[in-house]
Amino acid sequence: MIAVSILSVGMVAVLRSFLNSQSLLDAVQKKAAAIRILDARMDEIEESRKKEAALLKEEGAVEEKQAEEAVTEEEIVFGNRMATLKTQISPLGQDMQANGEETDSSFQAVDEVEEIKLTISWQEGGKNKDEVLAAYFEKKN
Repeated sequence: MIAVSILSVGMVAVLRSFLNSQSLLDAVQKKAAAIRILDARMDEIEESRKKEAALLKEEGAVEEKQAEEAVTEEEIVFGNRMATLKTQISPLGQDMQANGEETDSSFQAVDEVEEIKLTISWQEGGKNKDEVLAAYFEKKN
């Protein structure tokens, strides 16, 4: 009788650890899927920026634009749920100007760089989840 009770307690512990490891595996798979989506979108952005720069160079046009922050959001299907994919493009030097830092020639190189930040957000089990991927690119002018 004692052996059966010890065995049943052991079986419950093994089952619980299996279920915990399964839920952790599911979480890691969702995180990896989110990162794959962000990486694919970043590749698309990089390719489109290269094409635009090549067209501008081919035409010999020099496009001088005031650096502005651009934010777009779109709904996508992520697994079996809806998610929001946010793309944020902002000039790196803009943060320094907003903080009142001097923007002399030493910051000239920083003004030529843009930060592209991608965020995917979804709800899972009543909790908000998100993953972020950021990259820095030379401005496309």
